[in-house]
Amino acid sequence: EALYYLGDTYIMLNKEDSAAYYFKKSLEKDPDYTLALVGEGKLSLKKKNIAEASEIFNQATKKDKKNPAVYTAIAAAYVDFDQFDKATPMYEKAKDVKKNYPDAFIVEGDMLLKKDKAGDACRIYANAAYFDPKNKIAYLREAQVYKNINTDRSLEILDNLTTTVDPDYIPAYVEYADIYYSKGYFKKAIPVYEKIINEPGINTKDIEKYATVLYFSQEYLKSLEQINSVLKKDPNNFIMRRLEFYNNIDLGNDQEALALGEKFFTSKGEKDEYIEQDYSSYAKLLTKNKQDAAAIPFYEKALKIDSTKVEFYKEISSAYEKTEKYDEAIASYQKYMDLLEKPNPSDYYNFGRSYYNAGTQKGIQGDTVAQKAYLNKADSLFTEVTVLNPDSYLGFIYKARTLSSLDPEFTLGLAKPAYEQTLEKVLAVNEDGKRGRELTECYMYLANYYYLNKDKTKALEYFNKALELNPNNEQLKKAIKEL
Repeated sequence: EALYYLGDTYIMLNKEDSAAYYFKKSLEKDPDYTLALVGEGKLSLKKKNIAEASEIFNQATKKDKKNPAVYTAIAAAYVDFDQFDKATPMYEKAKDVKKNYPDAFIVEGDMLLKKDKAGDACRIYANAAYFDPKNKIAYLREAQVYKNINTDRSLEILDNLTTTVDPDYIPAYVEYADIYYSKGYFKKAIPVYEKIINEPGINTKDIEKYATVLYFSQEYLKSLEQINSVLKKDPNNFIMRRLEFYNNIDLGNDQEALALGEKFFTSKGEKDEYIEQDYSSYAKLLTKNKQDAAAIPFYEKALKIDSTKVEFYKEISSAYEKTEKYDEAIASYQKYMDLLEKPNPSDYYNFGRSYYNAGTQKGIQGDTVAQKAYLNKADSLFTEVTVLNPDSYLGFIYKARTLSSLDPEFTLGLAKPAYEQTLEKVLAVNEDGKRGRELTECYMYLANYYYLNKDKTKALEYFNKALELNPNNEQLKKAIKEL
């Protein structure tokens, strides 16, 4: 029997020579063990020798006419190779030989399932369980069918199987794990995977799923243990290399993650496909490690896969700005704004900052036309912020800074009204006394404005206010003394 099942396993592994060897050894041990003969017939079916298979099956049934297991095994072989018309009389014969033979119902259910008749298959599997309440395969098959149709019903069947039939039936726990994984019940899945993961025969896909469940449950080190066990056997496993990369990012192992990311993006197999999260995770990692220019193409690739992730345009804009490519930064932020249904004050503020930074960049002063264009646009955006969020001083102070940059010599006093408004807004929110820097900026602008406009009394008033906030500032003391 052991030799027969070993041979049958080799058929599943597509190792026909090994299968033939073990069927032969089984028959050598016992020439009357007809299931081994059925195994040889199954090999013939696999090789598409239908007539030869039929002859071998006939020999088996002649030798063992009263054994329902033989007829059932033949029916199962025919079902495996889609010979449904030949399978039906075999499982019916098994039922004739032994009334309500449960395994025959299971084969019938398998055939119906292959014919895409899931409802009928479930009914037949339920019959098998009815006629043999201890038949684990019957419950398992029914649970497997319901898994993709009605997971609650599938879990009920599995609960019945593991509580009343066999509490240690590993295939049932594999199904539990798969359901919890597919439904995203990761915390529930972990103890189930722990029960099955070291069992012989657990396949790589289950280990991959366990590693994934651990990752999403923030069990990063445990996830890496499972990943490493797979990569030892399959170093090019794309899913596990992805997850290894993700785990190291979340563990804060930046240098390790950078190296893994570089390898991940240069060693894709023909059937491997990158997802948006691959590109965006690597882009964020590069940005975090001050490799802003390198991050941009990865954000762009992420957007090609998922154009709804409009926030990536903000990240691209920020990366361009850090590399002093201001026009590209503005263009990217414009794309972000264009895709928003209703930009909020923060969006206008950040966009204004892009124009402000462009207008105050090094070297721009030599191009007054370009500088004014940037700063005028910044002014209009910060004005929008003050309208949408009048209680915040941020829009006002940046409007003031922008106007000051447009009038650096205080010739027109463009920034005076904005700084006066800023002062009012900052004083209103300075109960904790933490806005000293902003207040100093307002006082200093107004002091210098009045000084240049020969109003020494007002200038002294604001210089003294600034000194109250900065009592150790020698330049302020000097200015006040001179005044």
